[in-house]
Amino acid sequence: MSKREKEVIKNLFKGYKRLNRAMRLKLEAYNLIITSEGKHYKICRADSIGGCCILAKTSSDYRAGTNFSCYLIKLLEADNRIA
Repeated sequence: MSKREKEVIKNLFKGYKRLNRAMRLKLEAYNLIITSEGKHYKICRADSIGGCCILAKTSSDYRAGTNFSCYLIKLLEADNRIA
């Protein structure tokens, strides 16, 4: 994943309040599957590598989106760490 792609993801979730259509489409473009489970979204890779990330449907504080973007980047880079 390039540095530019990482910045796009970070900016996408900066100030996260709710998952909107633009965010959903961007995540799906990275081959991620988004499922709604109760009060959270479960975001997994379509190829089942690297596990899943959990995202609250409503943000708890201003850092929630920034923290989630870091987890999401790790999920997307998971296949690069497997030897």
